[in-house]
Amino acid sequence: MLIAVAVAVASTSAIQGSASAYTEPEKVRAVNWGLNSIDGPHSLTLGVSTGYCVGKPKPRIDRVTKTWHRKSVVITVFLRYPRVHLGKHEACGGVGLGMSKQIKFGRSIRHRALYDGSTSPPQRRRVHE
Repeated sequence: MLIAVAVAVASTSAIQGSASAYTEPEKVRAVNWGLNSIDGPHSLTLGVSTGYCVGKPKPRIDRVTKTWHRKSVVITVFLRYPRVHLGKHEACGGVGLGMSKQIKFGRSIRHRALYDGSTSPPQRRRVHE
C-alpha cells in the first residue's frame, strides 16, 4: 500500500524561473524515512518526505532493502526521481510530497532495533520520530 500526499511550499528561487531551459536527469537515491507504525510482528509502515515540481512527474519509492543483523534490521528506502525538464522562464513551485508504505518481512521484527540505512552510520528509528 502506498499513500501520497502533496503540500504546497513556495520557494523564492524556484518561483522566479530560469532564463534558460534546464533538464534534471532521472536518478535513484537513498532517502531518510520515519517509522509511522509497527503493524505486527512481520510488518511496519514507514513514511518518506521529499519535494517535486508542480505539474511534473512525481518521485516514487523505487525499492526498499533490508539487511538483517542478529538484533537489528537496517532498512534503506530508495526514491526514483524522474527526469524533469523546465523550459525557459518556467518556474518550479517547490511542493512537499509525503509518502507512506507498508513493508512486510519474512521474519519477525519483534525485539529487533530498526535502523535507517540512508545515513552513515545508520540511525535508529522509533515510532513517531
